[in-house]
Amino acid sequence: MKQNKYSKTAVLIAMAICLQNHDPALKPLINQMRFDYAYNTLKKLGLKYKIFLFLINYNWIRSIFYLVERKILKGILLHFLTRKKMIEQLVHQRLSEGAKQVVIFGAGFDGFGELVNKRFPDVGIYLVDHPGNNEKMNPVPKSTENINKIYCDLLQGETCELLINQGFDNNKPTIYLAEGLLMYLPPEAVVRFFDRIQALKSGGGSVIFTAMNKNECGSIQFFASSKWLNAGLSFVREPFLWGDTKRNILKLGANLGAKANVYDHVVLKDEVLKHYGLEAKDIARGEIIYEFKDDWLI
Repeated sequence: MKQNKYSKTAVLIAMAICLQNHDPALKPLINQMRFDYAYNTLKKLGLKYKIFLFLINYNWIRSIFYLVERKILKGILLHFLTRKKMIEQLVHQRLSEGAKQVVIFGAGFDGFGELVNKRFPDVGIYLVDHPGNNEKMNPVPKSTENINKIYCDLLQGETCELLINQGFDNNKPTIYLAEGLLMYLPPEAVVRFFDRIQALKSGGGSVIFTAMNKNECGSIQFFASSKWLNAGLSFVREPFLWGDTKRNILKLGANLGAKANVYDHVVLKDEVLKHYGLEAKDIARGEIIYEFKDDWLI
């Protein structure tokens, strides 16, 4: 990703949120604040996205988008919604258990930090994102007393220092969230990411992240992924660079002294979709939510 460019994947997810918000069955999965941020982001990004927002008001247009989705990777749009809902539930649960801060890496355009702040106004929230996803492109308000925005290159070593400078207290129990991020970093950067988290969380915490599954052939992709999806990721210069097997990621958690929880597509159906009567719907498989949790949150 170029230094001055926003994430195309973040834009795609904002489009997915707006598209599926028109479906009465899926609308309950989408928090209104999250929809508002996605909608306002797309309006800011230019004319073609304004046209998209206009066109999806028509049922036949939405049908075309869903047809294209089935050809590229069936269930990928619902996967985005279900992943976000599951993580939302996890974060709220950990905050109810005593976490005092939330650090969101790759905050994107969905306003999750503000959503958390609305329910937990006393929690310190730190939004860490790529410089391309800056104030001009992002409808999220500027930093407030409990919401701190930090723009930096996650591949560089300045993240910890910038957090501390913004008032982050590493002696407080903290949730560290990296949703839909690590798969775009090279393996050595992922190692550094976990090393930095370990250095930060002397007060304990929970690390919630998503990772692509690496199959037996060593490829990193969604199950039944089409060549069109892989070509598209390469075209926008956001290919998957890191992924691993469940076994290796659980081993990583053990080496870090944490209890590891796994939330794959089976858990997402049971914990999220079943609650809304949507368990029969297909969701894409291959991206898994993991949580490395310290004892204080068990």
